[in-house]
Amino acid sequence: MSNFYFLCITQPSNLGDLIINKMLVDELCRYGKVYVDAYKTPEAFRKELVANQAAIDLYKEKRITAKRLDFIRLYKLVQKEKIRFYVSSPGPIEGGNRLYSFVLRLIKLTFRLAGAKAYCIGGCASSMISSGKVFKSNGVEHYYMRSQKSVDYINSYYQEKASYIPDLAYLLTFKKEQETNTIEKRAKAILVNFREPKEKPAKFFEWCKQIIGSFVRQGYQVTLYYQVQGDREYVLRLYKETQSLGVSLIDRLVWYEDLQIYEDKSAVVSNRLHSLLVGAAYGAIPVACVSDSKLVSKIQDVLTSSFNELAEQITFPYYSDINNMVKAVNLVDRSAICSKVIESATLCRKVINNLVSNCEQ
Repeated sequence: MSNFYFLCITQPSNLGDLIINKMLVDELCRYGKVYVDAYKTPEAFRKELVANQAAIDLYKEKRITAKRLDFIRLYKLVQKEKIRFYVSSPGPIEGGNRLYSFVLRLIKLTFRLAGAKAYCIGGCASSMISSGKVFKSNGVEHYYMRSQKSVDYINSYYQEKASYIPDLAYLLTFKKEQETNTIEKRAKAILVNFREPKEKPAKFFEWCKQIIGSFVRQGYQVTLYYQVQGDREYVLRLYKETQSLGVSLIDRLVWYEDLQIYEDKSAVVSNRLHSLLVGAAYGAIPVACVSDSKLVSKIQDVLTSSFNELAEQITFPYYSDINNMVKAVNLVDRSAICSKVIESATLCRKVINNLVSNCEQ
């Protein structure tokens, strides 16, 4: 058995962030105790992270947190509890200023001195690649990245420093009843969720309205929703402009206990990565609206890595022909999508198993 320390540094009002954090914690719990450092994280987020019996709320149980720089107590904890792995939240590896990076390095150094190594599991470098930034390793033993493009980027600076792992959201497929993937249960209904881009927002808004209208004309029931609090205003604007078409709205932050909304849907149309991946995990076809912007480029990178040749059938650049999106929902092989999801989830589990097994030898 191996024990882990998990530092939660993420966006706590984002369901996608909750899912990949929770999936990683729960997966690590299969191998030992996970000391979850979720200090000052909102209760709705924190409670899901520590729901597993092997997950320990570090601050609640021991009043210790790296976020208050408890270096001496952390050092003693690592040695006493035989913690061998330091892991932080999945997602973009870019973030913070020099002071923030320096503090994280000190935390990792404390763990290393106490006998634990730092690993990045489920990381993403797409925003750094899009911005043309130089990569600098920050005390991490190895990076497990959610796109091959991110792997190649890191390895171009540090040879064999990075390996591929699919996005951890795919692990949801092990959390639900498998029959939710059956084609027979699909309604002629789609979920739509958009974030507002910084570039050409007015043009994008009109394109979104056209997408909604096109699906309605083809007989689909369209439901607008948001799983990031910051998207609410944008979604409400879209609803105001399209409600006359019979469009529905879920006007609350969709959270972990609400994932059943995906179960019978034909597709999810979005430029939010984890709206698409959660939909795919529940058997809906992910219809991805993509661009090469810093915030959205990760979608293309992740889908290309996990869906391979199928990615071309489900990704649509901004302002592309909307009719092709409707055709994708009608023509894409849903069973092939489901197979790729299971394949990715299985690979996630295999990569983490190999990491733990190799470090225990």
